[in-house]
Amino acid sequence: MSQIEERQKHSDNVESLKTFYDLLKHITTLSTGSLVLLAALLEKNFPSPEWPFLIGITFIALFVSILGSLVTMFSITEWIRSSSEHVTEISLIDDMGVFGFSFSIFGFGIGIISLIIFSLINFYN
Repeated sequence: MSQIEERQKHSDNVESLKTFYDLLKHITTLSTGSLVLLAALLEKNFPSPEWPFLIGITFIALFVSILGSLVTMFSITEWIRSSSEHVTEISLIDDMGVFGFSFSIFGFGIGIISLIIFSLINFYN
């Protein structure tokens, strides 16, 4: 591979990681916003809720999602910082990044699903 092709491949990898980083920022923003809104509106809208353990699951899952996103974002930042223009392969960041991303997606999904279930149960009772 020529030097120009190597630089282009590295540039493409960095741009791909920047897009992935933006996805993680959106997940973090949505999780944080959900936690803040839930904390602010919970007491007013549900004075004696049914199945309150779902709120605990929601808080924990969204917090795990935020932590997972942050771990992955740090991993991406470290890869971009430490990579040179001669690195042409992305090994999907590293094990810590993959681990963090898995927790981010899983936590966000579980948090939103448990919030939806809680809301449906309490709105229609």
